[in-house]
Amino acid sequence: MSSGHASSGSASRRSSPTKRLLSLGLGDDGVIPRMLSTDAEGLPPQLRDLMGDFELISRGAAAISSAHKDEIKALVRVPDWMFASPDERDMLGPTPPITAVKAVLSWSRHCHETFAHEHAWNCAVHFPLLSLALYGGSARTNQFLGFDPCTTASIIETYLPNRAGAKKIDFCISIDPTGASDPGAAESIETLRKALPLHSVNHTDLAALQSRPIAISIETKRTGQSDEEAALQIGTWQAAQWNLLTHLVNLWTTEQPSLPFLPAVIIHGHEWRLAATTREGKKTIIWTDYPFGSTRDVMGIYQIIMGLQRLNRFVTDTFWPWYRAYVLGLNNEA
Repeated sequence: MSSGHASSGSASRRSSPTKRLLSLGLGDDGVIPRMLSTDAEGLPPQLRDLMGDFELISRGAAAISSAHKDEIKALVRVPDWMFASPDERDMLGPTPPITAVKAVLSWSRHCHETFAHEHAWNCAVHFPLLSLALYGGSARTNQFLGFDPCTTASIIETYLPNRAGAKKIDFCISIDPTGASDPGAAESIETLRKALPLHSVNHTDLAALQSRPIAISIETKRTGQSDEEAALQIGTWQAAQWNLLTHLVNLWTTEQPSLPFLPAVIIHGHEWRLAATTREGKKTIIWTDYPFGSTRDVMGIYQIIMGLQRLNRFVTDTFWPWYRAYVLGLNNEA
């Protein structure tokens, strides 16, 4: 680590998360916090549209496939407006069975009542819930989007903002180009890796993510821990990701094609919240945060699953086509 990063990192550890976040914003490539709301000034239209969907998700509207209606209503009280036709709901992804959702609920209750540490929440609640959202509760498969725990993943120093200390997060949702049946993209990524620090296509050194572009970042906190610390971690992490993406785009073009935002999720105890970062020049704007579900009850867990699947749709429809075109230079291919 350079002396600049080392000194700023050691100094930052002696101050509060709020002071560190404010200090980070002073740099030319700093991170600036803003509140995520549909009427926020400077919010990209695509993020505003996503917020509209998340407002509905946060109310539970059409969050469950009606194919599961009888089995769910036999066990818990769920209003009819939470159900949608399978054709409508399953466009985003599978609706897990009620038995799997109740298993998550039982573990969240256990973690709450035993004052469990963050690691226990990650293992017992967050990991299986992510698995339900992405794999439907089945075994991990070779598919387009997958997730990995990344609590040990460090940011490669090359991409850190100047005033930032090293930060880590808890989970990443990433793209597997082989799972996307896209051999051209997979080959381009392998070629690109040869010229990048630590041979990683991402801004982190984690081996599991060296060939799979990170699309969604997830930070977890216990109830009572600092909102500002979570924003600092996601903000620093995605600022480094923006720095990498800018570098990769510049390898192909002098244009600056606009990626509207990078999505993120901040989990605070039971609450799951939408967050995002955008770019203004070299600065990263961290937008926090909008609650869309909770592991306190069955309804809230189904809302979380739908919210994650909606973010996956953004990756499929927006992030990956952009990445394929402007990072990999494959815009003229199928």
